[in-house]
Amino acid sequence: MKNHTLLIINVLIFIFITSCVSKKKYLQMEQSYVYTENTLQNTREIIKVLEGDTSYLGSQVRQRDEKISDLKEYSQYSQSTLSKKLKELEMSIARKEFALAGRDRYLSDQAEKLAQKEKLLNKKTAQLNRLQNLINQQNSVLDTLRNIVTNSLGNFDDEYLNVLTKGGKVYISFSESLLFPKGKIGISKNGEDALKRLSEVLNNQPDIIITIEGHSDDKPIKSGIIRNNWDLSVLRAASVAEVLVKNGVYPWRVIPSGRSQYSPLVENITPEDRRLNRRTEIILSPNMRPLLKLLETQ
Repeated sequence: MKNHTLLIINVLIFIFITSCVSKKKYLQMEQSYVYTENTLQNTREIIKVLEGDTSYLGSQVRQRDEKISDLKEYSQYSQSTLSKKLKELEMSIARKEFALAGRDRYLSDQAEKLAQKEKLLNKKTAQLNRLQNLINQQNSVLDTLRNIVTNSLGNFDDEYLNVLTKGGKVYISFSESLLFPKGKIGISKNGEDALKRLSEVLNNQPDIIITIEGHSDDKPIKSGIIRNNWDLSVLRAASVAEVLVKNGVYPWRVIPSGRSQYSPLVENITPEDRRLNRRTEIILSPNMRPLLKLLETQ
């Protein structure tokens, strides 16, 4: 329809030109027409290009809108996810803070208990140190006492006299031949001399407890008032106690006792074995009251 219209217009223009205008005017008009046609054609082509560009731009706009829509959806999803993650993180932090608070309380309690234990340990350590100091002091006293006794009785042979430290005590072992005639309970002259020297040492050690033990061999004995080895060991211990007291030792410090044949140094097999077992031991014990008092406070 559009082309038909143009054709009619062109015919009319031609008729008009041929009838009304000169040839020169006609040529000018024809040139103008050609120029107009070219311009129109160019315009159409530009319009087509513009229409193509418009279509492309529309496609780009639609793609952009789709991307914007996708981004909005992703943003909404991300916000939702982040919000959920944030809540989970906040809950996790809250749980950890609660756990840390509980751990802090536990650690604080443990630190307090540890401090109490350390305080108690320090107290016990101080008590043990005092106790060890007392033990060391008593061991020193025993060593000194043993040396003094050994020096005071130094002119007697080891065959008759032995001084040693054992179990926190000083043991002075007198052979039967030094103190008594065989089978008798009366102290000999050498025995009295030895006991007198020992009394001088003991009088300078007022805190020492003195235990006297009489020992016999396994040979039965019966003589006068002596009915058996029990009598012999006890009466000999009592005789030693009497000599010590006579030489100034306070009687309440002295404890005489008899062990008969039941605490031998060696088995009673040979005469020499029996000679060793027939003895009198004077056992010197340090004053344990400070040590016992300290132990009671533990």
